[in-house]
Amino acid sequence: MLDSDKKPVDVLNHLIVINNDRLVGYDQASNETDIAVLKALFARLKETSMECRNELCKEVYKLGGRPVDEIGAPGDFGKAWTEINAALSTNNHQAILDSCYVEEFMAIKSYEYAVRYFQNCMTTQHKHICNKHKELIGKDFDKVKNLRHILINS
Repeated sequence: MLDSDKKPVDVLNHLIVINNDRLVGYDQASNETDIAVLKALFARLKETSMECRNELCKEVYKLGGRPVDEIGAPGDFGKAWTEINAALSTNNHQAILDSCYVEEFMAIKSYEYAVRYFQNCMTTQHKHICNKHKELIGKDFDKVKNLRHILINS
């Protein structure tokens, strides 16, 4: 791997970790609920992260790097996942959606941060991928937000 490719690999790997967190978290959440609407939502969110993770992994390989297969440190998204699991155990639908809302918001912000602060070391292709992923996760965020709004107003 070229020295100039180390930073882009690090940035892309950080985004892979975020998607790994989403995959593991929403898989666990799906296993913890029997509510069809939540299962469908979690499946959709997992699908988005799988797509994003796979595309990011391909880019890391193209740069001569190795994609990470870990999940984030407890401080990263751990609090949101803890809250989601706690809400699932009490069957508190409002709390579940509130925690998902926070999780999706943090994922969007991570992509924004990557593009904003590391744009000088990213190729145009990488910026395009990050913006595309941010848009996909933004659509997921809107789904969570809409479901949350429906629940609040019902």
